[in-house]
Amino acid sequence: MNRITTKLRETSQTAIALSLLAVNLVRLLARQAAYATNFAPLLALIGKTLVKMKQLLSPNRPIQAYWGIN
Repeated sequence: MNRITTKLRETSQTAIALSLLAVNLVRLLARQAAYATNFAPLLALIGKTLVKMKQLLSPNRPIQAYWGIN
């Protein structure tokens, strides 16, 4: 029962972290869209956020394996 409780806690913490990342990404998208000048930093931020979300979902698996990079 302890392992189940621990796993549920880890899962809920991951869900909270992902939702916070999503909220921050939407805020940054809105801010960048208001200026609408240079989207390169925004695209880099989106890429970094996606990588971070993937690492949160499976911290024991290298990111290269997920993207198929050898």
